[in-house]
Amino acid sequence: MEIKFHQESLNEKAKISEWHKWWLLFLLLESNQVNHSHWDEFAQDIIYKNRFSSSSIVVKELIEQAKHVTHMVPQGTTFFRARRYKESPYKQFLAQWMRKNGVSDEKMENELKDLQPIAKIFFKTFFSESCYLADNEFPSTITCTPKEAVKEWKAQAFKGFDATDSGAPKNYDIISGGRANPDYIRYLYLAEDADTACYEIRPIIGQYISVATFKSLKQLKLYDLTSQRPNHFENPVYEAPSLFDCISEHFSMPNADDPRKYIPTQFLTEKIKELGFDGLRFRSSLKQGGINIVLFEPESCEAISSDLVEIKQIEMEICPFQILQVDASSQKTGGYYINPSQSLDNTVSPKISD
Repeated sequence: MEIKFHQESLNEKAKISEWHKWWLLFLLLESNQVNHSHWDEFAQDIIYKNRFSSSSIVVKELIEQAKHVTHMVPQGTTFFRARRYKESPYKQFLAQWMRKNGVSDEKMENELKDLQPIAKIFFKTFFSESCYLADNEFPSTITCTPKEAVKEWKAQAFKGFDATDSGAPKNYDIISGGRANPDYIRYLYLAEDADTACYEIRPIIGQYISVATFKSLKQLKLYDLTSQRPNHFENPVYEAPSLFDCISEHFSMPNADDPRKYIPTQFLTEKIKELGFDGLRFRSSLKQGGINIVLFEPESCEAISSDLVEIKQIEMEICPFQILQVDASSQKTGGYYINPSQSLDNTVSPKISD
């Protein structure tokens, strides 16, 4: 759809006319609906008719924009990956301390069924210069003191999962389909910051999370779905989401465990892979401003450390829905904007400048 206006700006009229605001809203929503119609047609076709090929305008747009949205990542760049940690960190630490004091795994398993006695001995010897306990206490001789154990714990690189378990699963048979990968295809999902990595696994308060830091081993060429692409109107007096924006929105859209909704993005990911990219970059739907990364070759990054964190609070900000919103950033151009992240029944709310 192409819409042209007279020289007099509808943008300026809408600042003083309520009627023009609603007329502009109609144009913006109609433009956005066209993009979503293209996506719906593509999704229906790729899910129910042609799983491995498509001549959709969506695929053509993805390929056409490739040269404009390349994001190069230097070697040595750090990323983050979070996994739920089901073991008690205290139990793990005490087990490590006992192992250093010569306790066999078989005996340790029995002793750690109740942490209270072991914890009591640990703290008893922590503040004592003596490394010997009574014969009826366990262990009877301490070669690694609690203070030494704490120091070693703080110094070790991997406090959560080790390097292997921090990465993508090695067993292909247990890999289920995700936003980018089909079943049994091994990709590495990362985030550009630790907070986003934690948000992405939807934790609950009080839960322990292992957050691993990864380092890229080579320069990476990523398809950047966060890139802002201009629409195709001639001398536009407003900005509406392009078809590329619609594609980006669906890559970030939450999925309530419906594997069918991942099929279109999986197909597009394979197209991105065929274009010679090492992975893709897209917005998080759970953390405002967060960026996620998918790498097609998990070995292009290595885990260099992991930390254990506890979820203390999950913040949320809510605000009433408004049809017309003001966006201060749009005042520089005097344009009208739709924010693709604020979707409602496949439509989005425009942001309108004062």
